[in-house]
Amino acid sequence: MGSESERNVAVFWDYENCEIPSSSDGYSAAAGIRNLVEKFGPVKLFKATSSPENSQTYPKG
Repeated sequence: MGSESERNVAVFWDYENCEIPSSSDGYSAAAGIRNLVEKFGPVKLFKATSSPENSQTYPKG
């Protein structure tokens, strides 16, 4: 087993059941989650899921 600094992190966020406050946006929430968990290792996978009827498309950038 490698050292702690070699561990990779994956985040699976069920957006529908763990929503963010309406005063925030998804990009800021995702950045905050990423910053919080990076102390455990580099984030190699970040998935946020919701049911299709609740999905919204956001432009990249």
